[in-house]
Formats: sequence, structure tokens, C-alpha cells
Amino acid sequence: MVLDFFAFANAKHFFEQYTFEGMEPFTMIIYQNDTLYEIRWDAQQQSIKPLDIAKAHLWASSTLYPPDVQQKRQTWFRDWLTNRTEINLDTVLHFHQTAGDGDPSNDLVMNRNNLVCTTSITTIQKTDHKVDMQFIDLIHQNNATDHLKLSNEYLATFQK
Repeated sequence: MVLDFFAFANAKHFFEQYTFEGMEPFTMIIYQNDTLYEIRWDAQQQSIKPLDIAKAHLWASSTLYPPDVQQKRQTWFRDWLTNRTEINLDTVLHFHQTAGDGDPSNDLVMNRNNLVCTTSITTIQKTDHKVDMQFIDLIHQNNATDHLKLSNEYLATFQK
């Protein structure tokens, strides 16, 4: 489904024309043409919502976390944002590695009896001139960092 997105002119066309029936529930975040979209599918109904790109956002899986735990995670995030003087790739990564209240079943790095757990953390930071990405494999303890320099050229053009 994610790769199918690229066959559409934009997020709204994808939302309006793609058939989500039969898929598991998901939340898809799309940044396109200086607009951030949240597309949700709950296995019955789809929704699309433009988001403020000037604000920070956090999502939690609705299939893994009940509403009270999702709200708790939002509170951790708001508190973290309030206490930050600088937000960058490293501070965001640190938040993802350490946020929680000591409950391994619901902390951001989650472990539910080694059956369901957080397997990796990926952070991406885009500036006007580059994209930095950092990947941490929590299972094999492998880390990878990459940098993509941006130019005014288009890397690809997709048309429907």
C-alpha cells in the first residue's frame, strides 16, 4: 500500500481513490508540498487530516495501545517538549529511547514478555539542504546513520 501511494498525484487523490478495504488498521503520515497529512484507516472507515507542520506530533498504534495509554504517551511528549531548549535528531532519539514511566508494556521502547516489543527506532530530520536519518536496531544492537544532500533538482516525478 505504501508503494502504491506513489502512483497517485497527491495525498488527497490517494485518500479518495485508493481501496483500503481488507487492510488492517493503520495510520500513514505523508509530507508533501509543504503539507503534512495524517491518513487513518480503522478497518471500517478512513479519514484524512492536514496537520500543522510547525507543531510537533506523536502517534501511538491504536491496535497496540488503548486510549488511556495513548493519552499518557501524549503527556510524556508534551512534557518533554516543554522542557526542551533544543530539538534535534539526537534529542528526539533520546526521547524515543527513554520516555516512559517504567512500565515496559507501555513505555516508548515497549516489551511485552518478549512477544511484542519495539524492534527499532528511526529518526529523520529534514532541513533545506539535507536529510539526516538514524536507525537503531534494538534486537541486534546495530546502528546506521545516513545523510542525503538535497538540491533544487527533482529526484523523481510521479503522475497518475
